[in-house]
Amino acid sequence: MRMKFSKYIITQPVRSEKEEAWSPTYRPQDRTRLLRLDDKAVKGAKMYSQAVWFWPSMVETKISERSTRPHVHDYDEVLGLVGTNPDNPHDLCAETEVFIGGERHIINKSSLLYLPAGLEHGPFRQLKMDKPVIHFEFRNSG
Repeated sequence: MRMKFSKYIITQPVRSEKEEAWSPTYRPQDRTRLLRLDDKAVKGAKMYSQAVWFWPSMVETKISERSTRPHVHDYDEVLGLVGTNPDNPHDLCAETEVFIGGERHIINKSSLLYLPAGLEHGPFRQLKMDKPVIHFEFRNSG
């Protein structure tokens, strides 16, 4: 029996989707898209979120080919980078270079990044990765 609100629970893997102009091109072995929530997944959803595994093989690819290009959005965005070390979940076991408003930051701990609408961000680059990293994003945009 299908319940009334089961449509709000997303369990299906993400189908392929086109990359945004500012996105890098990833090799299939460098990431696994897990889940995505948007208007295609749940009719009427006024937000977008996704969760992705980043795999250590990613750092083998030429850095310019796996770097997000600088860009801005007309909506707020939250990005997450979460380490997968069960003995220390705050340790990212990776280093990610992040540019926000032209400032360079090195992220090496599990983090949330709040990016207000209109704030230029990128490139984002994985510099080092010893263990997989869970990456997710949330935005109020369909």
